[in-house]
Amino acid sequence: MGKQSGLCSLADSQRDNSDDEKSDAKNKLLIRYYFDTTTQQCYQFGVDNCGGNENRFETLAACQAFCELNKT
Repeated sequence: MGKQSGLCSLADSQRDNSDDEKSDAKNKLLIRYYFDTTTQQCYQFGVDNCGGNENRFETLAACQAFCELNKT
């Protein structure tokens, strides 16, 4: 298996579609990072502002720093 990425997206019924003419920025994925316990590396993935878990970091450096501190 190679690198994996995740994609999180809200269902159409959960989205605020009241103002579709707004900036395209609303529809762009946010880049976040997660730690893969198998490879012991951080990888990026795209999110669409929908929940998540504790294995979700805003920057690669934050992912690496947190995961380095928590290695056993």
